[in-house]
Amino acid sequence: MRRKGGKISYIANDDGTEVDFHVHDKVSRKESLIQVSYAMSDAATFGREMNALKLARDETGIRDCTIVTWDDEGESDGIRIVPAWKWLLA
Repeated sequence: MRRKGGKISYIANDDGTEVDFHVHDKVSRKESLIQVSYAMSDAATFGREMNALKLARDETGIRDCTIVTWDDEGESDGIRIVPAWKWLLA
């Protein structure tokens, strides 16, 4: 993220949850939210990670949201779920 020229921070939501990375690309001015979780197969983990990201998305208006996992892949409610190896190649 830093090699691509991004300014990196995190977001603390009003309910105490956090989003791991808020990336602001200095060149394109594009902003994105990135959550990292080893696995999303457990319902409690899925709910916790998704809810934190949805709340931050609603509070900031940032629509580019991704969850990076070990090997889960898909999309839910406009949030991409991407395996780490694919995310690293992008």
